[in-house]
Amino acid sequence: MFALKIVPECIYLIAEMNKRLNDDKETRDRLENKNCDLHETVNKLKDESERMIMELKVCAREKDQMQDEIAQLSKLNKELNKQLARMKREHEKFADELRQVETDVRRVKDSSLEKFPLKALSHTSLIRPDDGSVYLKSQNEQSECESETKSHDKKRVKPLTKEYFKSHHSSQPQPIKKYHKVNDLTKIINFLKTSVGIFDVKASSRIINHLSMFEEAVGIMGVDSDAQKIELIPWVFESKHRYFFQSLKESGIRKWSKVVSEVKSEFGPHRTSLAAKRAILTLKCRPNQSPREFLSVLKNAYSLAERNPDFENPEFIQLFYDALPNKIKVILARDY
Repeated sequence: MFALKIVPECIYLIAEMNKRLNDDKETRDRLENKNCDLHETVNKLKDESERMIMELKVCAREKDQMQDEIAQLSKLNKELNKQLARMKREHEKFADELRQVETDVRRVKDSSLEKFPLKALSHTSLIRPDDGSVYLKSQNEQSECESETKSHDKKRVKPLTKEYFKSHHSSQPQPIKKYHKVNDLTKIINFLKTSVGIFDVKASSRIINHLSMFEEAVGIMGVDSDAQKIELIPWVFESKHRYFFQSLKESGIRKWSKVVSEVKSEFGPHRTSLAAKRAILTLKCRPNQSPREFLSVLKNAYSLAERNPDFENPEFIQLFYDALPNKIKVILARDY
């Protein structure tokens, strides 16, 4: 009887224990699941921290690179400032040299008065654009005239004044007769042909020098108006080119600068200003050539390309500097 009473209690206890074991198993499973979740979370956090560490390292490297680039840019900026200062000094030096060259040119131009025999005529000419006649004005300072050329030493032409016509024609002043005008014009034309010469089309590169000599000659004669220069310019070219200058008149060109531009295009080595500018870029100062000599060559080429050349502008100075040999550039850089 006692055994029968114990068996149900044991069964009940066993059932309770099994139930508790099951509950403990479920709890253990939940805990294990949570533990697995925690492990996964820890692994994710670990991976995330490693990724962030890598990104921080990359950012640090980029920061170092940027600092290096900033240092290089700062160094380059300093070098550029030095080059700019050196270029400025070179520009000032070349500007001084150009001014010195212009001073030399003016001095040579003043001394070139001795080369022109027109002072033997002791007068200046005035050309009227309507008839192309030449009138003569007597000069007050004949005693200051320099020696003439051999062709004019034998005979001096006296100034044609009112007293001259009184003594040679009548007791009353008379106007200059036509043959006097032609004679005076002939003298000036002969003077231009002698001092300036007739332009040789084969030497097309010397058109600028030819025009400069013409302007210098007519300037000595007192010819300063555009109409007077346009009237005289055909006489320093061959007669077969007269139609060209006549066509300029017929086209209505009245400005001397425009005539000079047309003459440079017609008789110069380049038909267009673009071709002339391209030719400038090919010019280089030879190692055995002095910079002053090359400067004259460059000025001549630059005058062919520009209607009103300015030899003091930065463009021309840069062209001159770029065309110099590297040896001279190194010397300039060392000096400055």
